[in-house]
Amino acid sequence: MKTILKIGVFAAVFAAICWFAFYKTPEQKEFEQTLASAQQNDGAAQLHLGDLYRQGRGTEPNLSQAAQWYRNAFQNGHAQASWKLAELYVSEQNWDEAAAFLQITAQDGNPAAQNELGRFYEEGLGGLPEHRGQAFYWRWVAAKQGNQKAAQWLAGQKEQDPAFYEQEETFVKNLENATTSQATADELVQVARAYQSGQEILPDMQEAEKWLLAAWEQGKDPQTGYELAQFYLNKDNPRAQEEKAISLLAELAALPYAPAQYDLGVRAYQENPPNYKDAFAWFSNAAANGDARGQYMTGFMLMQGQGMTHSTPLSIRFFEQAAKQDFADAQYVLGQIYYKGLGGVRADKKAGKEWLQKAAQNGSVPAQAVLENMKSNR
Repeated sequence: MKTILKIGVFAAVFAAICWFAFYKTPEQKEFEQTLASAQQNDGAAQLHLGDLYRQGRGTEPNLSQAAQWYRNAFQNGHAQASWKLAELYVSEQNWDEAAAFLQITAQDGNPAAQNELGRFYEEGLGGLPEHRGQAFYWRWVAAKQGNQKAAQWLAGQKEQDPAFYEQEETFVKNLENATTSQATADELVQVARAYQSGQEILPDMQEAEKWLLAAWEQGKDPQTGYELAQFYLNKDNPRAQEEKAISLLAELAALPYAPAQYDLGVRAYQENPPNYKDAFAWFSNAAANGDARGQYMTGFMLMQGQGMTHSTPLSIRFFEQAAKQDFADAQYVLGQIYYKGLGGVRADKKAGKEWLQKAAQNGSVPAQAVLENMKSNR
């Protein structure tokens, strides 16, 4: 009897040991099933498996494994995976990896990621440049989608620095309009300028070109076309394209648009050797259309006999036209001509001194030096 009892007790104990050894909790079963599906390249399962590893559900917590399965899900096109990775890397203060996935997720429209990306730009985390305007932009986008943290940050900026807030608000509203058919040409130009300057948002020459082109094509406003031409002529601009610039300047010059005519004159004048004939033609056209620089250069070339027969009286006429527009260089030259009686002109010290004083008031350093020399020689 005792033997039977012992055998029964042993069997019960053995059964209990076996039960504990092979029993699996619902969480463990869930983990195993998810793992099996994930290994079959199921993106949703891979994402869920990352959660299980991260939370330690049905397995020991393992952030490295969580990240790996999130990455697998991301590679399989699961949109949520990039945000999961961003959150994980933020929690580990792995700023570089976090920044990479925050940018992806923010571009995909996740407001929480947009708000967090704004913080990264505000603090210059993860290799991103510290840029308050870029931080504002992402907080604004997040707040538009109902993110309360972003809305609170914006409210704080409005209270602490109203001028900054107004500047950024104007930009983002212009940018919002620019993406619709409601934007004016001026709004498009303002957006382009913001991308060029890098003040309201990080500089982006491709975006600047896009919006300048849109503004030009919308209204064919000469000033906008001229700004686009200058954009293409800027040698520091990675999107500079001289051929496009010259073609656009020629189109504007034919309108006629005086600044474009003047620029074409400068190009001809600076050729090696100088093309005086074309330069004079362009400068005189610009002069006829009221451009003070064109008037000055026409006068200068007439004084020098470049591209046209020398004529002091005619050159003085063009210098006077420019001088009356407060063009300091022309005022200085007239001052010298009249004060010293140059080029066969009868000397008039009073008139000469008056022009030199006007030139000095308009910032002419040579005129200022001449006037100082006059004082010292009294």
